[in-house]
Amino acid sequence: MLVAAGGGGWMWWMGQPGSPSAPRQEIQPKVPPVQELAMQYTQEKAISGRSEDRKAAVAASKEMKDAATAVKLLMPLLTDPDVQVREQTVKRLGEVLHPDAKRGLGEALNDKDVYVAVYAAESLAKQGDFSGKDMAIRMIKEMDDQLIRVSALKTLE
Repeated sequence: MLVAAGGGGWMWWMGQPGSPSAPRQEIQPKVPPVQELAMQYTQEKAISGRSEDRKAAVAASKEMKDAATAVKLLMPLLTDPDVQVREQTVKRLGEVLHPDAKRGLGEALNDKDVYVAVYAAESLAKQGDFSGKDMAIRMIKEMDDQLIRVSALKTLE
């Protein structure tokens, strides 16, 4: 309740809502959960024009609790023009147990970059899918690059 005070000002009646002695009610702004903000930020990075941002999005996907959300973010990066982004994406998809991750890795077996293809075979093998075995055997026989041969051997373990 407001009551007139001398000098033209106003004075609060003690104990009334809004008066200095009334309990304060905190107004909480509606803020999206941290996970939602992280996802939005990561999605923005994933479609960024900078390959460094897209690599950061792949790394940030490790913090996502939901496999389907992570896969949804990562799948478009399998066709990224930057080979390093594709390599990191394939390796990350190998850590995600989700049917769409396996499907994406299966498609990556045909990547034009041999490293991406071998990493896809290795990632599939980690999940118990040995569909990249024939390609891995061919890489062991044909390639001199030790890194490719070691990854291909991991596919056969």
